[in-house]
Amino acid sequence: MKKRKLFLPLFVVAIMISSTIGFMGGESYDSEHYGDYTFTKVNTGWVTYIEGKQYLFDYLPSDLEDMDYDSGHIDLTNLYIAYTPSELNDDMNYAISKLRNFLAYRGEFSQIACLGEENCPDIPVVSCESDNVIGFINGEEKIYKVDKCTYVSGDFIKSVNRICYDILGVM
Repeated sequence: MKKRKLFLPLFVVAIMISSTIGFMGGESYDSEHYGDYTFTKVNTGWVTYIEGKQYLFDYLPSDLEDMDYDSGHIDLTNLYIAYTPSELNDDMNYAISKLRNFLAYRGEFSQIACLGEENCPDIPVVSCESDNVIGFINGEEKIYKVDKCTYVSGDFIKSVNRICYDILGVM
């Protein structure tokens, strides 16, 4: 009878221990590989480590391979991130913030500017002939270069992810 009384509590303890071990050891992450990089799925996107730093992306590089991208080298020296005030919307604003945060994390300075004077708040107005600019404009999805400007249009979040991958040398 004494053995029987011990059996139930020991059985419950054994189940609890095995389920805890199974929970700890069974944790699996969705991961993808692209070139030399491993991307791990997290709640807010995909994480990878490059040169010891953690980077978070909304899209995998493989999701962006078919994107119309003709930027050449983006010069980050004295970089302006510019927009037309009448075209500014939530998606564009979020993408601009995401790009500026990415650059700051890498130790690169960028400044907000306008692509034209109309309705421009008290920030610089830039010219593609003389300034290094990443300009956000409405239009079909593509990234293209004119003079010293790299224009981003269409899906701004995808475009910013693509530019960041380019800067990091992933794509």
